[in-house]
Amino acid sequence: MRALLWIKGEVLRILPAYIFFLVMFNIINMTQALMLHHKGIPPFSFVSLLIASAIVAKVLALVDHLPFIDLFPKRPLIYNILWKTVLYSIFSLIVRFLLRFGPYAIEAESLQYGFNQFLLTIDLSQFFAIQLWYILLFLGYVSSRETIIKIGPLKFRKLYFGK
Repeated sequence: MRALLWIKGEVLRILPAYIFFLVMFNIINMTQALMLHHKGIPPFSFVSLLIASAIVAKVLALVDHLPFIDLFPKRPLIYNILWKTVLYSIFSLIVRFLLRFGPYAIEAESLQYGFNQFLLTIDLSQFFAIQLWYILLFLGYVSSRETIIKIGPLKFRKLYFGK
């Protein structure tokens, strides 16, 4: 029973991030599809976006358990917002790199050879452009979440929806 309550708590904790990133990734995917349609590059599938959103939400949940996540509790919100945005961005970069590099490392005879193959096949400008989008998304998400934590969910709903 305790395990089910823990799972329910974790799901409810990552659900807002999951929904936020799923919507945002779909918007980015549609934009990319419109921009690259003439080159014949297909957009990511919805299933890929579901998985990516789940990974990002779980990374956020894991980073939130770090002991130094709330480094500036008595300072203005911008300190924690920027700090958390930097942390989330670093961890997401590491996870994205490992997810992209992993298959090359597994197939290669050595890490060096796998890394060389990875660098030959990946479009680094696209990789880092997507990372810039992640940083902006993290900034928006963290700003909203920190504001909700500070003023409370009821006041947030009243301010935004009048109820």
